[in-house]
Amino acid sequence: MRFGRRVDMTTVSRVYHLALSFVLATHAGDTALAQEFTDVAEQAGIGYQHNGFMYIDGIAIADFDDDGFQDIYVTTGEGHPNLLYLNDQDGTFAERASTSRIADMSEGWGAVAGDLDNDGDPDIYLTNYFSENQLFLNDGGGRFVTAVESGASDPGPSTSAALADYNNDGHLDIYVLNRSQAEDDYANALLLSNGDGSFADVTAWSGTGNRGTSLAVSSFDYDADGYQDIYIANEFELDALYNNSRDGTFANRAKELGLPHGAGMGVDFSDYDNDGDLDVYVSNLQRDFLLQNNGDGTFTDREDVGILNDTMAWGVNLFDHDNDGDEDLYVVNGGMIWPKQYSEDNVFYLNNDDGTFTEVAKQMGIADGGDGRASACADFNNDGYADIFMINVARGRVRLYRNNNSGNNWLTVRLVGTSSNRNGIGATVTIEAGNSTQIGKSAPGRVTLRCTPSISSLVCRGAAWWTGQPCAGLPGPYRN
Repeated sequence: MRFGRRVDMTTVSRVYHLALSFVLATHAGDTALAQEFTDVAEQAGIGYQHNGFMYIDGIAIADFDDDGFQDIYVTTGEGHPNLLYLNDQDGTFAERASTSRIADMSEGWGAVAGDLDNDGDPDIYLTNYFSENQLFLNDGGGRFVTAVESGASDPGPSTSAALADYNNDGHLDIYVLNRSQAEDDYANALLLSNGDGSFADVTAWSGTGNRGTSLAVSSFDYDADGYQDIYIANEFELDALYNNSRDGTFANRAKELGLPHGAGMGVDFSDYDNDGDLDVYVSNLQRDFLLQNNGDGTFTDREDVGILNDTMAWGVNLFDHDNDGDEDLYVVNGGMIWPKQYSEDNVFYLNNDDGTFTEVAKQMGIADGGDGRASACADFNNDGYADIFMINVARGRVRLYRNNNSGNNWLTVRLVGTSSNRNGIGATVTIEAGNSTQIGKSAPGRVTLRCTPSISSLVCRGAAWWTGQPCAGLPGPYRN
């Protein structure tokens, strides 16, 4: 049975007001594998083809025009305008970058969305490789203005960025990756929000100026102390894991923790084993690695769980594709100029709910085989199941894989910060049911969780001064 209702939250601890739109999730039992995804990019009106450098491509997903449906912003390449696909709510998208004033034509390598001015709508931070980065502020209707003197236009050869409230002052900060290589020697940058729409470069003081060939970054609270940490995937050097010291400074604990040395291309995090802490997956040239959080501030490199993606891997997404309560794994592969040397078939690892995974991409219709670079997951048609948007560069085309699953249920929580950042970025919402604990990580303003038939509690945790409190005003327990 699918159950839905809407509850307006008046208070949650001292940090969030939550407007919840939710439906209970249950596992409907095992089903035979079938083609669970269908590529609908062409009929959706998305004919995008990457025209830039072969290394990377940027995707930012958010509800930019506040109509309740997720939209897509993509970078293209130098001399070609970036694109904004606004969701028309009927399975199609309309390209609106020019009218929205964000058709930047620089060499965009990355993009990230979040409410950087705390006015209630998602903005875009664009990382350019050969020109200054751009901060596009949303005016509330899906149109943007460029923040010219914000202090956020880092000039380095930037590849990607992460948004988080690193000092828990209620405002999103920006961590920028700058790719140091050959004669280029640019440190990554931490830009701290001043709370007035401007940013201050605190890289040197904070100790976060990693000088590597940095390609991917994620921010999450790996040690559950209420402060956001930073994981950086470096192509040639050892990855960095900056532990937030809670005083404005960070300590790189990668060597101390014995993190494996790879050739990092992508990174994502989630609680794949449902034990209450956040794990990390890093895509690499050669072997990817899954770092299981031991719950004590350390990680174990799990090579024994059925994951063997030994090629040139790029985008990575941990998400629950079938709403069965555990996180699955999608990895985009691409061989650049070496397609015969590296497999370009994307892989999908199905979580077996016992700590192991099974690779099933071809059965599900998402192996693709193009020169893949980037991917993002979101529920574009609001049916409760996450879809996949992925980009090929030289071989293949853009894909929008519609998730065909149905039957299981879900719970979606919309986070609206009051004394925290408005999007609730950095927050987690935890379902506890019997012996099972499931953590939902926040996209801009939204957390989606899957749960068991009876929820004993729903606990909100955020990156702004709180240790975790029950969600006030939320009736329960829930039963299917």
